[in-house]
Amino acid sequence: MAKVLIVDDSISMRKLVQGTLEEAGHTVTAAEDGAVALGIAQSDGFDCVVTDVNMPNMDGLTLLGELRKLGSFKFTPILVLTTEMDPEKKADAKEEKKDEKKEEKKDKKSEEKKGKGEEALVQKKTSGK
Repeated sequence: MAKVLIVDDSISMRKLVQGTLEEAGHTVTAAEDGAVALGIAQSDGFDCVVTDVNMPNMDGLTLLGELRKLGSFKFTPILVLTTEMDPEKKADAKEEKKDEKKEEKKDKKSEEKKGKGEEALVQKKTSGK
């Protein structure tokens, strides 16, 4: 099953999410805020991250941005699980997701270009031109 990092400053939420995921057969590592989670993530890989938004030291949206800067977390699913009711915070999370999608498209196009360039080079070498 999956290796999951959960991040929440509420111990009751961490225990609830951790218990649910472990019952489903997943391996879970828990962190109490984004700063601790980032430190863990820098030394270990995960299949998925579940994070709260409002936390001390480093909030969930900042954590999301910092994780995306790490090569190993560039395409890792990150779920934002929160009881946040502030419309501005919700809009910030949606904007972060839009930025991620743009970056993914940009990376995909770059990989496609690279692949076509390599194909042309191989054809050139095999045809002797």
